[in-house]
Amino acid sequence: MKLLIGDIGGTKTVLQVVEKSENAYDVVYESYYSSKDHPDFTSLLKSFVGQVDPGTFKEIKSVCIGVAGPVENGSVKVTNLPWEIDSKKITSDSGIKRVTLINDFQAIAYGIEMLAENEMVALQQKKPARGGVRVILGAGTGLGECMAIWCDDHYATLASEGGHVAFAPTSDQQIELLRYLLESAKRVTYEDILSGPGLVRIFEFLCSRNREPPSQALTQAMRERDPAEVVSEFAMERRDMLACDALTLFVEIYGTHAGDLALTCMATGGVYIAGGIAPRIIKRLQQGDFMRAFIGDGVMSEILKKIPVRVVMNEKAGLLGAAYLAEKVAH
Repeated sequence: MKLLIGDIGGTKTVLQVVEKSENAYDVVYESYYSSKDHPDFTSLLKSFVGQVDPGTFKEIKSVCIGVAGPVENGSVKVTNLPWEIDSKKITSDSGIKRVTLINDFQAIAYGIEMLAENEMVALQQKKPARGGVRVILGAGTGLGECMAIWCDDHYATLASEGGHVAFAPTSDQQIELLRYLLESAKRVTYEDILSGPGLVRIFEFLCSRNREPPSQALTQAMRERDPAEVVSEFAMERRDMLACDALTLFVEIYGTHAGDLALTCMATGGVYIAGGIAPRIIKRLQQGDFMRAFIGDGVMSEILKKIPVRVVMNEKAGLLGAAYLAEKVAH
């Protein structure tokens, strides 16, 4: 059985044709795209279809695409792109009748079921409660979140736009950060901070409060490359102290927010950190700041100490989840 699956994010889009083998989904054709290079998904899909062998394309039984945005009645407006995607339009363009659009973090939630232990890194090595609620969140171009609830004999996913809830500072420095961001926005959300652009905002905030400017090497690199990647790279390599401080504040807020979500959902089944940023800063996440912020010192700290916390290292977890759901719909 052949399936068309995809993962649409604010930065990149991946489309695959896969075929189900005994224990895996074998990639028949795959293509990566810079999302911002295309005015809409229709043109991107047309480009992809034109590259796939027509005979192969006719064998596709089902489509499932994870999209970074809220899906309603088979339609979605991508959060960080000027794209509107509709399942009926995909059917019209492709000729494939079974088309499913889901939130990209729902796709990751399904994909977690298929990951091996070595595709995740434990920040808190605890045993998940059987059938316990799971929380999946991750910073990348934006901040995605999802919940997974045990239903009969499998996990069902619940989409969330929790990345857009208001930021709640927990220290004097974070209160300053909030005030700084409110100078240019009426409302500050966690996505404004826990994302690639958010890391840059934290860095700019620290620069505005620091007498010493950032290094010339970092400043030049930020002009030439993606600023968020530069800040995290210089921080990880300890080449600029302002970058180090920005990443530290980012990690602390990330840990606190993950802990808040764990309490909100009583995530005894585990907290899974996904998204593009976490794997790149995994050594920094393992240093302890994230988990200290996650556990905190509140009345529920003992509960939080018992919750498994893992970082998803496989960047294609969402594609695995999309394949799983596409196959299920095809049957």
